[in-house]
Amino acid sequence: MLSERQILFRDYLIKKIGFIEDTFFSVYLEKLSFAAPNFRYLESIPIPSSPELYKTVEDFGISAYAVEGIENRTYKMKNGLFVPSRYNIIDFLNYEYKVKKNSQIKIKDAFTNYISATDLANYTYCPVSFSISKTFDLKKIESAYNGTDLHESHRLINFISSERGRNQGVGTGSSGLIGTLIKPENELFFNEIERSTVIYQGHGKAEQKKYFKSFKGDYVGQPDYILQNSSKDFFVVEEKFQYQSTQVEKERYFHNNHINQLISYLYGINDYNIKYGYLVYWKFDFDYGDRYIHSCQVVRIEKNEIARNQIIAVYSKLKNFINNKVEGFDITNRNPSKCANCVSNLLCGHKTGRFSTLKYPYSTEYLKTHYAEFPKELKKDYIPDEQNELGSKSINELDAL
Repeated sequence: MLSERQILFRDYLIKKIGFIEDTFFSVYLEKLSFAAPNFRYLESIPIPSSPELYKTVEDFGISAYAVEGIENRTYKMKNGLFVPSRYNIIDFLNYEYKVKKNSQIKIKDAFTNYISATDLANYTYCPVSFSISKTFDLKKIESAYNGTDLHESHRLINFISSERGRNQGVGTGSSGLIGTLIKPENELFFNEIERSTVIYQGHGKAEQKKYFKSFKGDYVGQPDYILQNSSKDFFVVEEKFQYQSTQVEKERYFHNNHINQLISYLYGINDYNIKYGYLVYWKFDFDYGDRYIHSCQVVRIEKNEIARNQIIAVYSKLKNFINNKVEGFDITNRNPSKCANCVSNLLCGHKTGRFSTLKYPYSTEYLKTHYAEFPKELKKDYIPDEQNELGSKSINELDAL
């Protein structure tokens, strides 16, 4: 819950970033309030080389690290980095403004001449996010780290090869077993996996990293798995890992971007005669900081005329966008929840509602900041000049001033 002073500063940052206040705007702020901690990795730092440069402290009753020279921020050690121990909506907006104001962006060195399965998924999800991801080097956010770690656990491979079979563990610290995830709606999938042979696996630190190319060479894809069933037919499996609290019941739903990614494998991979594919959603939660899988949702996608026409339409639209370098953007299509949780959120200017066209590569003109008067209610206790207004003072510490 933000204080009145924090709300004033939040609203100031929003004006500087350039948001147009409309219906989308108010819902977006609500969604971002919940999503903001997912972006804490954007402000992660390397762990100092010398232990003398940091020390253990207590931050609101939780053990954390304080780094020499960095005031009003503590860190936790995660994935080989120091990651902010606390992070809220104002931290994110503050960082977004600084990055855009100071042009703290890194443009990719080269653009590829092919379209990947991931490109098709990203474009389906949001053309803006696709353009941003192809233009700039983006830092990974927390959900991406979770997905990478869980992918590399090779849950399905272990399920096939393990003598324990359905007794395979499903968490980093949980005692849960994969057999507990098997329900009537996914039992056929697990039965087929048990009787199948792994031909290819695309994730892991030590595994093969082959990308499959289409006959024409303008498409590449790397599915999670290619398997051969007991009838000698080939099929693919694409896994996605999604955080979902066990306290929340959600309707079974499979996203179009993931479906299009899977369909692209059916038609773009020519090394094997792939007949169908499975999209698998592993739902995870945390148990005292340890991730564990609590449910598994599966849908089977057939190789048929409907799927073929669907992927051709998406591919053609994306190809036209890349070739023409511009397309229209309808601001009414913005989705507050998608925007708040998007991996490209930090560098997105289109969420502000100011632009009706979209360029490829993503133009830096979309990243311009705007003038806004610093709140007079904060001037008495807060240094209002441009150099310091977003500097060493932690936004979380406003009420302590």
